[in-house]
Amino acid sequence: MPPFAPILASTGLLSGAGTVLLWLLAALGVFVFFSLTILIHEGGHFLAAKALGLRADVFSLGFGPVLWRRRWRGTEYRLSAVPFGGYVALPQLDPAGMEHIQGGKGKKAEDGENDPAKPAKEKKEFATPLPPAAWWKRILVAAAGPFGNVVFAVVLSFVVWALPPPVPKPLQFGGAVVGSVEKGSDAEAAGLRPGDRILAVAGKPVVSWDDFVTETHLLAESDTIRLSVSNLHDGAAAELSAALSRNRLGYNVVSGAVQAAACGVGELFEGAAAEAAGLRKDDVILAVDGRRVVSPDSFARLFGEALAARGGAAAEGAEPVRVRYYRKGREAEAAIALPIRGARVPTRWNGLGAVVGALATNVAPGSLEFGPSPFRAGDRILAADGEPVAGWADLAVALLPAARDRREVVFSVSNLLDGAVRDVRDQPARYAYETAAETGAPSPLGPDAAGRAQFLADGGYGVLNAVEPAPQCCVVTVMDDSPGEEAGVRPGDVLVALDGVAVLSFDDFQGRVRNSGGRTLALTLMGGDGRLRDVAVTPREMAAERRGPKHFMVGIVLSPVVPDQGAWAALLAGIAPVEVDASVPQWARQRLPGAQLEGDAKSIWRVLGPLVGKAHKGERGRIGKALGGPVTILSSMWLWFLTSFTATLAFVRFLNVNLAIINLLPIPVLDGGHIVFALWRGLTGRELPPRVIERLVGFFTILILILFAWLSLHDVWNLSRLIGER
Repeated sequence: MPPFAPILASTGLLSGAGTVLLWLLAALGVFVFFSLTILIHEGGHFLAAKALGLRADVFSLGFGPVLWRRRWRGTEYRLSAVPFGGYVALPQLDPAGMEHIQGGKGKKAEDGENDPAKPAKEKKEFATPLPPAAWWKRILVAAAGPFGNVVFAVVLSFVVWALPPPVPKPLQFGGAVVGSVEKGSDAEAAGLRPGDRILAVAGKPVVSWDDFVTETHLLAESDTIRLSVSNLHDGAAAELSAALSRNRLGYNVVSGAVQAAACGVGELFEGAAAEAAGLRKDDVILAVDGRRVVSPDSFARLFGEALAARGGAAAEGAEPVRVRYYRKGREAEAAIALPIRGARVPTRWNGLGAVVGALATNVAPGSLEFGPSPFRAGDRILAADGEPVAGWADLAVALLPAARDRREVVFSVSNLLDGAVRDVRDQPARYAYETAAETGAPSPLGPDAAGRAQFLADGGYGVLNAVEPAPQCCVVTVMDDSPGEEAGVRPGDVLVALDGVAVLSFDDFQGRVRNSGGRTLALTLMGGDGRLRDVAVTPREMAAERRGPKHFMVGIVLSPVVPDQGAWAALLAGIAPVEVDASVPQWARQRLPGAQLEGDAKSIWRVLGPLVGKAHKGERGRIGKALGGPVTILSSMWLWFLTSFTATLAFVRFLNVNLAIINLLPIPVLDGGHIVFALWRGLTGRELPPRVIERLVGFFTILILILFAWLSLHDVWNLSRLIGER
């Protein structure tokens, strides 16, 4: 967080208008650091010119109309109306062709030559012809601007080294590590697994997720990319070929590969095994039995496998499960003792209840131990053997003894579709992690993460034969000026019923709305406070996407959230896991000052190298698509200022190294152009013809302005696409 955020938090200002104040302070921080970068660059030119005896007519803070001026020792110091950066006027640096860039030609009246208010001595000084500066002095003055940025970058590198890292070291993954893989994605088809560390892309080593993303885009010569991986959990190495697709910005990506994230203890259930072991809310879980946790789902899976390896959660005399965690700057280890007596799960983790969504029809013969399910779609399980059941998480705990003892359970159910209340007898089957490996039977989790309704039992799962949980249809977006917005539907609401009939799936809701014919529908919603309310909404013909077909819609975007069977392992121990961002930007990865500067230079050369040297097929064009301009630079700095002060300073350091290298390119208008012209003078003993210099400067000035405008428009387009995606 920015340095002033804790102050605002202590005063209670980080809510409502306080958030706006934080944004404004972050914008002020961006302005200060960006202006300081420009001023240090111009200050380098100014100090070198003064030290070498060259005349510096003007040193200005800002641009535009002069608000204040004072002349001292031959230089007019100004404060101008546009307080963004500044400039220095050095008429001897390039008297023939670049005076107008440096503030010379055409500005003499403003600078004092024809100003009637100036003393005669100062007028004479401005009118006196200046001898050309020695060529070596011109080189030193031109190079002093980039040198100033390098010095500033060195100072910032030591400051960054002294400050705490943006993400504590134990939480970082030290490479491009996959946290999860989306079902049905290109990443899954390629064979990527949670815990895979991507070592190389198309043979080029990568050391961070940013590297993986960059190289995947730049080295994509076909519709596939070669990945070298090694898994953190089992050490297996593999060479994979992953299909590529384009994201909304047109970049080549391996869809479905999700960056690793740390797993935090979002909530700790009172009296649970994890609490008894010493874990606390807001701890960050690093490893289970020495195996690195790469996401909340990963923790649940690793914990479940640890239980299975010990003979189950109810095993007597088994070794405790070792959980390494991070708390307030220190690492420690907790031992979760067995047997685990299931924690009572708070109601809010049970959703709308244990509602059966559908009965599976594709279960392979012999993969389950018992016959057809006695449940029906729409059944809400109210109790198991007389014990009230608030939801699937409660049911997971309640079924543990029955799954272990292989006995029937009497379920009290009420059907949401026809209102029928009845008792159902069913025997949970056991399905442990090791069973699948031994028999080759398909996992009852099924082909997707939702899976069948399995329940955690002795480190594996007790199975209610072929039952699928009904998802919660959560509202994630309400379109502007849509029927949903007019009816009062809000993001975070859960859709319970439509016209009094329970909504059992996203497709169920979508189909009923599309077939409504535009008549008014009654939606039953559950808000964040757990209370139900009814709203009336009239669907309209709308298109889900631009130029797409029109259907009757209510303008709300739903996310069907199915109870996560994997998370039940964590809930059993009394932990509600949450994701903790552990990503570190590429410019903040290194800690030692020298390594920081080296990393900055390599990152910049990664872009410039293919532009001026050897490149892969189509790489130059892909670099052009990935370039960011001033809008990207300023918006990125603003976002990082809101997130981490250390990362912001690292970004400013990276920006200064970038500015130094770019300015030294041998292009007229840039400092490198000055150096080339001065070298020509030193090597040949004569200046380039003024007309040649003037035309070169004019041409490259127009070219840079066009590039500046194109990059700005490209930035705005990218931002609009990203905002639209969210």
